[in-house]
Amino acid sequence: MNEIEESLEELPNLVDQLSDVREETIKHSQLATARENLKHIFMVPETVRQTEMLITDGKLLEAHKVSWNKFTLKNNAFRI
Repeated sequence: MNEIEESLEELPNLVDQLSDVREETIKHSQLATARENLKHIFMVPETVRQTEMLITDGKLLEAHKVSWNKFTLKNNAFRI
């Protein structure tokens, strides 16, 4: 039982020691999300052209779908 108590006493120190690792993990996650969203950012002009063509062709539901998908991606990007 004494061994368990000693291990539990070290736990608060372990949390403090791992705080740097936790911060780096958060940064890594944010950068990975930003990197993933870059391809969508660079595709905005193409998406706009595609949406305009669909509207011109009277395919309003498809145009809405294309623009809505990009809108939801944008919202997810800001949840980093």
